[in-house]
Amino acid sequence: MKHPFRTFLSTRGDSRSDAELLAAARDDRGAFTELVARHGPLVWSVCRGLLSEADAEDAFQATFLALFRATVRDESALASWLHGAALRVSLALRREAGRRRVRERAVAAPEAAPEHCPDDWADTMATVHREVARLPAADRAAFVLCVLEGLTQSEAAVRLGRTPGAVAGQVARAKQRLVVRLTGRGIVPALAALGTAATVRAVPPGLVARVVDLPPNAVSPKLVNLAKGGSGMNAPSVKVIAAAVVGVAILAAGVLATTETPPAPPLAAATDTGTPAENPRPKNEPNGPQPVPAPPESGIDPTDGEPLDKPPTKRTFTGHKSSVTSLAFTSDGKTLVAAGGGEKTVRLWNMADGTSTAWPEHSGYVRATVLTRDGATAAVACADGAVYIRAFPSGKELHSFKLDGDVCGVAFSPDGKTLAAAGFGDTIPLWTVADGKPAGGLTVKGDKWGRAPGEVLFSADGRRLFATYVGVEVAGFVCVWDTEKCERVATLGAVKAGCMTLDANARRLAVGGGFEDRVEVYDVADGFKRLRQVRFDEKHCRCLALCPDGKLLATVSANQGNKSPAIVRVWDVDTGKKLRSWKAHNVWATAAAFSPDGKTLATGGDDKLIHLWDVPTAEK
Repeated sequence: MKHPFRTFLSTRGDSRSDAELLAAARDDRGAFTELVARHGPLVWSVCRGLLSEADAEDAFQATFLALFRATVRDESALASWLHGAALRVSLALRREAGRRRVRERAVAAPEAAPEHCPDDWADTMATVHREVARLPAADRAAFVLCVLEGLTQSEAAVRLGRTPGAVAGQVARAKQRLVVRLTGRGIVPALAALGTAATVRAVPPGLVARVVDLPPNAVSPKLVNLAKGGSGMNAPSVKVIAAAVVGVAILAAGVLATTETPPAPPLAAATDTGTPAENPRPKNEPNGPQPVPAPPESGIDPTDGEPLDKPPTKRTFTGHKSSVTSLAFTSDGKTLVAAGGGEKTVRLWNMADGTSTAWPEHSGYVRATVLTRDGATAAVACADGAVYIRAFPSGKELHSFKLDGDVCGVAFSPDGKTLAAAGFGDTIPLWTVADGKPAGGLTVKGDKWGRAPGEVLFSADGRRLFATYVGVEVAGFVCVWDTEKCERVATLGAVKAGCMTLDANARRLAVGGGFEDRVEVYDVADGFKRLRQVRFDEKHCRCLALCPDGKLLATVSANQGNKSPAIVRVWDVDTGKKLRSWKAHNVWATAAAFSPDGKTLATGGDDKLIHLWDVPTAEK
C-alpha cells in the first residue's frame, strides 16, 4: 500500500488515555497514530525551538523512534516524557552541529571561514526547556500539559488522574520555580512563559510526508543513535528500531491535516584532591616562564552546544611539584602568590620575568594563602590544622597557631588587624594579627547547616563574615555573621556552596561550586539581593573568581572531577551572558584569580601548572 497512513486518519480524536494508547501502540498502529497526532506539536515545538528546520526534522523522527522502543514508567505523564526525550535529542544535535562548525572552520581558508553567530532565540529556548525539564516530576507533567500543550486544567486532570485543584496548584508551583530560575538566567520570566506557550506549533506536512515514505530498511544510523539518546537506552537493538519506523511513518501522518504556523518571536533578554598527576620537570629545566604547551583540542561547550573558544593563553608557569591550591595577586599586580599544596610551600611568581621564589616548608599540606590589603602580611592555612602569619614578601614567620583538624581557609579583616580561620572545629577562631593573640571566635557547634565552616571572607567594613558550611554529606550554605555581636544574621543561597569569592571592593559575592552546576552572585551592599545566576553542565566546580570591579565572573568546572579537562567560562555578571569558554587544564583546576587590572585570569590545577589567560570583555 503506497500511502497506508490514510487508513488511520480516522483514528484522530481517540478518547483513550495516553496509558491505554501506549499499552496498545506496538500492536495497534491506530493507537500510535493518535499518540503522534496528540503530542506531535509539542515535540516539534521543542525541536524547532532549538534547531534548524533540517535538524529539527531529524530530532522529531528520533524522538518518536525512541518512544516506540522505550519503556515509559509513568504512562500518564507521557507528554512530560516526550518533552524530555525531544530536549535530549535536540541538545545532542546542537552539540553535533557545533562540532561540525569547528571542523568546517578548521578546513576553510581564514578569509573563507565566517565567524559563527550564536542564535540567541535557540539559546533562550534551550535555557527555557532545560529549566522545564528540571521541575519536579508531578509539577512538570502538569506544566507541560497545561502550558506547552495548551490543555485546560480539567483536561489535564483527566489525563493525569488528578483533581483540577491539584493540577492548578502544580502548575502554579512550576511557574513560580521557573520565574525564579529564569530570572537568575537573565530571561524575563513573564515573556519566557508566554514565549514557551507560543511555541506550540503544527508539524509541517512536508516532514510527515517524508516520514511516511521512509522505507523500513533505510533507517539511518544517525536516527538510531539519536533515538538511543532520547530514550536513554544502553544497548539498543538497531533491528527493532529499524522495523519500528514503518509504524512511525504511518502513524505520524495523523498530524498531516494540521496547518503550519509561523515561528514564535524570540524571547526578550533581561536587562536586569585527588592525587595530582605525576609530570615532573626535566632536571635541566629552568625555573621561569616556559613555552606554552599546546592547548587541549577544541570541543563543544555542553552548556549551550556552542564550540569552545581557542584557549587565550599568555604564559604558563611551571615549577610546582604538587597541585596549585590557591592563587592571589598583590595589589600592584607584580607578584602572583601560589600555594603549593603537597609540596607544603608557597611560591611568589614575578609577573615580569616569570621567575619564582619559595618560602620555607610548612608543617602540612597548604590549603590557602591570603594577603592583607596593604600587602605587608600573609596568612597560610594548612591541612594539619596549622595557621601561619608571615611577613610579605620575605616570608618571615611572625606567628603560628595550631587548630584541631583541617584548616580550609583564612581571611584578613579589611584593616588587616584580625585574622579568621575556617576548619573542622566548633568555632571560627579570630586572632589579633599584631601580637598573634586570640580575639574570640564564632561558635558554630550544632549548627543545622553543617558541622563546620569551609571558607571565610570579610565584608568591606569588617562587620560581616561570610562562611561556607561543610555538611556531613554535602556542602552547605553561606551564612553571614555579625562579627561584633558574634551571631548569625543571614543565610544565603539557593545553591550549596562549595566555594565563594568577593570582588575587590567586597560589593559582590559569588557563591556556588562544589557539586552544583550553577553559581549565584549577590549584591552585598543591597541587602544581599541576588543579581544573577549562571548555569553550566558540569557538576564539579572547584574555583570561582570575580574581577576587581565585579562585572566579570570566571567559573572553572569539570564533568568527572579529575577525569576530564576543566572548562573556564567567563560571564558578564550584569547580563548573565557567557563571553567565552575554553578548555584549561587537562585535569581538575583548583584555583583561580583575576589580576588587579582585570585583564588577566590565572588558573592553577592538579597538573602543577599555572596558566595566565587574556580576559575577554563584552566588547571583544
